[in-house]
Amino acid sequence: MADAPIPSEHCDWQYGIFGHETSCTRYWTCWNGTATEQFCIGGLLYNEETRSCDWPQNVQGCQKHPLCGEDPNGNVPLGKSCNRYWNCQGGYPRLQRCPAMLVFDKKSTRCVFPPTEDCDIPSTPPPPPEEEKGGNQESSQGQQQSKQRQQFQGSGPSVSVGGAIPVAVRRFPPSQ
Repeated sequence: MADAPIPSEHCDWQYGIFGHETSCTRYWTCWNGTATEQFCIGGLLYNEETRSCDWPQNVQGCQKHPLCGEDPNGNVPLGKSCNRYWNCQGGYPRLQRCPAMLVFDKKSTRCVFPPTEDCDIPSTPPPPPEEEKGGNQESSQGQQQSKQRQQFQGSGPSVSVGGAIPVAVRRFPPSQ
């Protein structure tokens, strides 16, 4: 005989995954009778049959996602993100990203060239100023390369690869 269920708040059994009472995007995981609320992400809904998050079209009773309530075929901003948004297709949201160099405009609900009311053009920091080289003083990079050359110069000539790291070359006698 199977063990009888021992229900507690939000849990039909002591252990398991159970649907939320009022939401299609949330569910409960129960461990030793203690329920923890979980969320389906990425436009998915909780599927009672498979006990997992699933695409909305596969979930009975929750065919339309609340995110797409106003326009079942429109775009919806994703929080404060400048390049990600929800694209609703027949009431089912799909997470999207604007193409490179474009940002999501919350007013027009489209990807546009920046700046917009919420998003500016990303700035790139200016390059660091070059150090002045005086007289016989070497820059720290020059000193480092000089030390590397001394380290790698052995019995053979030194060869520089790409001007960055010297490599020692050894000549071996021809095999007979």
